[in-house]
Amino acid sequence: MLRLFRRLSITVQLVLVICVVIVPMIILLLISSSVIVKNVEKHMINLYNFELESFSETVETALDEIEEDTLVVYKEHYGVFSSSALPNRISRIRIMEDLANIWKRVELLGGVALHIPDTGEIYLSHDREKLSYHEVEAMKNVIRQMEVYSGTGNMQILADATGKYYCMISYLYGKSHVVYFIPCKTILLSLLERSYGEDIEIYLVNSQDKVISSVDGELGEIKVSEKDHYVIQQDIPGIGIRIIFIIEKMLITGAIPASLIILRYACISVVLLLPLLWAYIRRSVLKFLNSMNGAMRELERDNLDYRLDWENAEFSEAGFMERSFNGMAEQIKRLRIEKYEMELKKRDVEIMNLRLQINPHLLLNSLTMIHSLAKTRNYETIQKYTISLSRYFRYTLRNTEAMVTLKEEMDFVESYLDIQKIRYPGVFSYVYNIEEGLEQARVPSLIIENFVENTVKYALKPESETLIVIIVRAEGENMIVSIVDDGKGMSQERLLELEKGQIIQDKYGSHIGIWNIRRRLQMIYGEKAHLSISSKSNEGTQIWLKMPLQISDETGGINESVDCG
Repeated sequence: MLRLFRRLSITVQLVLVICVVIVPMIILLLISSSVIVKNVEKHMINLYNFELESFSETVETALDEIEEDTLVVYKEHYGVFSSSALPNRISRIRIMEDLANIWKRVELLGGVALHIPDTGEIYLSHDREKLSYHEVEAMKNVIRQMEVYSGTGNMQILADATGKYYCMISYLYGKSHVVYFIPCKTILLSLLERSYGEDIEIYLVNSQDKVISSVDGELGEIKVSEKDHYVIQQDIPGIGIRIIFIIEKMLITGAIPASLIILRYACISVVLLLPLLWAYIRRSVLKFLNSMNGAMRELERDNLDYRLDWENAEFSEAGFMERSFNGMAEQIKRLRIEKYEMELKKRDVEIMNLRLQINPHLLLNSLTMIHSLAKTRNYETIQKYTISLSRYFRYTLRNTEAMVTLKEEMDFVESYLDIQKIRYPGVFSYVYNIEEGLEQARVPSLIIENFVENTVKYALKPESETLIVIIVRAEGENMIVSIVDDGKGMSQERLLELEKGQIIQDKYGSHIGIWNIRRRLQMIYGEKAHLSISSKSNEGTQIWLKMPLQISDETGGINESVDCG
């Protein structure tokens, strides 16, 4: 089905998408909009219920921990708790320290009191910043008036001390009465920290539905209209109070009706505007796509002169794409011409290079040299000479690749220099150094040998020995080849001709060696290769050649930009 859909024209595809997807989607949105309000209301109410239940569970968990910790203190000071006599100061301090550690660990607690009913003594540990002296005394009076229950259970009593309400948690251990108190204001602040919203009214009520704490401080009856408000409440049986949330319905549903109206009008507007939208798409987008499609087909037919009228495009993006198409077509045309010209130039250079590979003068001179050595019966030198000569011509005749390894090129250079050293003993010497790891680097064939051959042909001094130094090293992503000699050098006029890339002409004919090297480097590397020549008469010549570093891997492939440092 998808494959069939893709074969359709874009016009048919758009019609199908509008009829099968957009119109049913609009109808579905209109039908489902009425359900959104109820779902959101239910979700929000469930969320508030969940938050209250979570808070209640947190309080109950804290109360369980308080009871367990208090029981531990009772067991550690069993003798003191079981005696009705007045405990000594040290025992009292130890018990109160242990009880204080309990209420300080629980965020809701405001303090703890140790009451000994038989003696009427009360020891109180509390937050001194929250309770004044008068409040402390009032709290002690409330504790004295509390009914003491026998057994080890606990009883929650709501007390009023100086107009402030506290939840009193009472435990009887032996002859002592342990009372923890929670300020109702602390419970309210803890609820506010949960970020229920500033517009929500929060009340704490007792078992007689009397308000004991509220955000605005009012302690009266709760009057609320169920028509305009949601009432969510949760009992906290551990401390005998109930939490009541009063939420205005507009807080939950106030934004939904407006969004529904917008959604409905938007759906109706889309249905009414679909014909106009289709007319615009057909005139602008489809017309442009058909125009681009026709232009691409013209390029497929090799009509490289075809152009689009981008100045009259319907919109800016179309004008940009049509202008880009014209530029692309022009570039393809230019590249095709340049490629054709480059192929012709490459063929000419390759022909010149093949002609240079076979040096008839070297062959003839070598045969003459072997003949002379044979007359003197210098067979050892003849052997060295013929081996180097065979290596030289084996490389030139068999190597038809444009790129070779640096090791192969340097072996060829060494064979050539060995031949010339036999022909011209004591006239020159040579040394070369290749940075470790560059032996498998790829270089154009004969690229180094041509420079060395030029040195032997034109730079040697008959009156002194000329030194030829070849150094190959890596520099970042490039390979640097330097060929230096201390021979005759050249004039500044000749050096200027070489830097301009001109073919050297003299009475002996045309010298195309360096010209050929520049052309080959340009064809192989483009602007990434660089050739620099420096020379002075009677001081020598320095050649620096920079080209991208390419090293053959074990499979014969090429890894570019290899760091050999």
